Amino acid sequence: MNATSSSQSLDSNILFEIDRIQNGTIKKRITNELNEFKKQGAYMNVEYKIDDKEKSEPVLSITIVLENENNVYNFDVSSRYPFRPPNNFYINHINYKKYLSIHSSKTLQELKLYKGIGCLCCHTIFCGDNWTPLLGLKNFIIEFKKIKEYRQYIIYKMLVEKIINKYLISDINLFQWLYV
Repeated sequence: MNATSSSQSLDSNILFEIDRIQNGTIKKRITNELNEFKKQGAYMNVEYKIDDKEKSEPVLSITIVLENENNVYNFDVSSRYPFRPPNNFYINHINYKKYLSIHSSKTLQELKLYKGIGCLCCHTIFCGDNWTPLLGLKNFIIEFKKIKEYRQYIIYKMLVEKIINKYLISDINLFQWLYV
């Protein structure tokens, strides 16, 4: 089945790149996912790439900018999608795996207290053990926003601790007042 016959709402250059995929099921899946983003007013670009130097499998490089957002999301999707997660996921040209790594023991301790998570990498859908074909590209964006909230909360909490230790007396429970 030709991806152009499944939907006319995507731009012709995007459909051309999707049509270069050999597997019809993957074409349909990616076309449907991109149509959902298009309905939300997202800007998208798709590029079919083959790295001749590394003799790797072809990938679709999908760039998405959601309406009223400042983030640029980029996915490298292989022919194993949706049975495997995308090969790479970037937010504003920063690898998501790098974003998930936390090197501060204090931050990891706060994450464990706040969410009961010892490691973000092990609890992400990027991890093969947590991936399922029911998930899609939008789930990565949703998860990124959730993890961003976790990280912001931890930063705010650590800043409040510094303020308490420097300026307040111990009988004032600022955490309870701020986070109830």
